[in-house]
Amino acid sequence: MQRRAILSPLLSSATPIAASRHLRHCPCCHHMSSSSSPPASLPSPLPDDPSLTRAYITAIHTLSPSVRQLDLHILCGKSNSPRAPFSFLAGQWVDLYVPNLRHCGGFSMISSPESLPLLSLAIKGSPASRSIHARWAHTSEGAKEGDVVGLRVGGGFHFQMTEEHWMKGTRLVLLAGGVGINPLMSILAHVVGWVEEREKQQEGGKEKEEEEEEGIEKDKGRFQVSLIYSAAMRAELIFEEQIKEWTKMHASWLSVLFIVTRELGGEGAWDGRRERMDGILVWEAVEGEEGERGREKALVYICGPSNMTDEMERILIGGEEEGMEGGRRLRKAQVVTEKWW
Repeated sequence: MQRRAILSPLLSSATPIAASRHLRHCPCCHHMSSSSSPPASLPSPLPDDPSLTRAYITAIHTLSPSVRQLDLHILCGKSNSPRAPFSFLAGQWVDLYVPNLRHCGGFSMISSPESLPLLSLAIKGSPASRSIHARWAHTSEGAKEGDVVGLRVGGGFHFQMTEEHWMKGTRLVLLAGGVGINPLMSILAHVVGWVEEREKQQEGGKEKEEEEEEGIEKDKGRFQVSLIYSAAMRAELIFEEQIKEWTKMHASWLSVLFIVTRELGGEGAWDGRRERMDGILVWEAVEGEEGERGREKALVYICGPSNMTDEMERILIGGEEEGMEGGRRLRKAQVVTEKWW
């Protein structure tokens, strides 16, 4: 699945998607690296490209009938050419090179940058997929634990949490369609981790809490994150449980709405919202109870199928015509969209 990002100028002890490990400092890559060792033999039938960072597969998980998660560990030392430590911003994708294939596939990270040197990808496909990389990830003859892959970071679709967002009460809205949740999951994990780290630093007692209250610009309101996550079937809400857990832990600033559009009725059927994502739902997320002030503070990230992203852009920023959705519009700089092609 390859993507192009529509760029806009923009101003974690999160539970990592990858399995947690006992860590030790690695002077080679300047990250905290796992105490577990990479495979003894590291054959690398990958392009001889110094811009690639090599990683090996530590685990493979089935998230749904159509999505598999690959957990990776960044290699360092002699396994990679000398370069700055591997890094990425929450929401970015990687060009993925797999053994014995010359061309790359583009896939978004689902883990936060803070989880490095571990990172995870979620790849949608099947053994019959047209994409050779999706087939590789979904067949027993393809991806295996211990396989070495090549990575190159790219993309302008990303978000980096700052103190300014927190103090000025930014309203961060994440709109996901299907596997478009992937980069938004990375962003959400990053934000959860940032807030949890900040809360740890604020555990100095009531005095610090009062200082924080005084510092927040009260006329701006509180920082808020609203996620709307739509999928065709309940089984394709691949991160439902993790997101619900975060929502329970951070209900004061994080809210989520799950939508399933094609689930059939019957015993055990989806009993939540079935309507497609529309202007009413989107503007409720953008404005909250703040109306125009909510719109002024909003940053919206959209990822999903092209018809969904196009519709969300039409709702939020309109086209050449005047006054979409009752005259409410956002500036283009407030909306960042990841489009697939």
